[in-house]
Amino acid sequence: MDNRLVDYAHDRFPLVSVVVPVYNVIDYLPETIRSAVNQTYTKLEIVLIDDGSTDGSQDYCDKACVLDSRITVLHQENAGLSAARNAGLRCITGEYVTFLDGDDVLTPTAIETLVTIAMESDSDIVTGSFQRIARSEDLVALKSDNAYRVMSSQEALEAICFPHELNISSCGKLYRVSCMGRIAFPVGKNFEDLATIPQYIARAKKVAVCTSVVYGYLVRQGSITGTGTIDQKKYDDAVCEINRLAKFLVEDGKASRDAIEHIVAFSWLRIFRMLPVGKDSYLSVDDWDRLTSFLKRESLRWRFDDRVARVERIRWLLFSISTNLYLRMFELHSRLTGLNIV
Repeated sequence: MDNRLVDYAHDRFPLVSVVVPVYNVIDYLPETIRSAVNQTYTKLEIVLIDDGSTDGSQDYCDKACVLDSRITVLHQENAGLSAARNAGLRCITGEYVTFLDGDDVLTPTAIETLVTIAMESDSDIVTGSFQRIARSEDLVALKSDNAYRVMSSQEALEAICFPHELNISSCGKLYRVSCMGRIAFPVGKNFEDLATIPQYIARAKKVAVCTSVVYGYLVRQGSITGTGTIDQKKYDDAVCEINRLAKFLVEDGKASRDAIEHIVAFSWLRIFRMLPVGKDSYLSVDDWDRLTSFLKRESLRWRFDDRVARVERIRWLLFSISTNLYLRMFELHSRLTGLNIV
């Protein structure tokens, strides 16, 4: 589609809300907002939720809304990412919504790509691919024919449990607002997407999966995706959200038992590499041994399973050989690229 020939203000095109939680990201926020306002799809409302920023981000949000009438700003006391997203969801008016974190960026055609697929396929959720980047200039918007595959909610839940085509992140996706119901992100919790996005998927009639890169995750110090270790609060949140995920999937009944068991094990495999060791560890020796033994058993189960994506099978294989080898893989990758693998 040549967006230069399209009047997106026409009634046949849906209004898309872009919810942007903002907290002390002044060094990244200008590029984040620029990536939203410069979208080739122009029928947008951009909602900036200032979550009690103190570094000047709050003032920048106010200035941005003066420069573009599509931008609105909501200021609130600091309550965390989930509370900010929930506040944004309560005030949006779009038919569709997408989430953009205040230190990430969209590719220029991201929303056009997702909306086009949503309209063609009548999908309730459309998801694109993402890149992890050290700076916004590193995001490469690869040319694509916007090929996509449509799944039922059952197929999508199965796919999200064997992460390959479909990931569990809230970002890089377009949601039909009416499909989301009253499901909110868990306030005060980290790993907030883990048990929330599957609930949205379970409510969808169709989920379209597109290979086009639409989103750039900026990996920085202080973010969960960018930090090497997590503190005990984040660990406790991980326990809570993994349990909540498993409970929902079992009660929902669409995903197979194997799928549920894999996403639980895989979630713990990802958490394992973020845990501090030695004198900084907050786990008891017994808890550490139980987690390691559990993952060892799971690694033998999944390392050669074709339902698991190749890169994840490699993770399981490395863990089955040696926990130290598994952890050293992340260290080596970080040194070579400057980016952490999640």
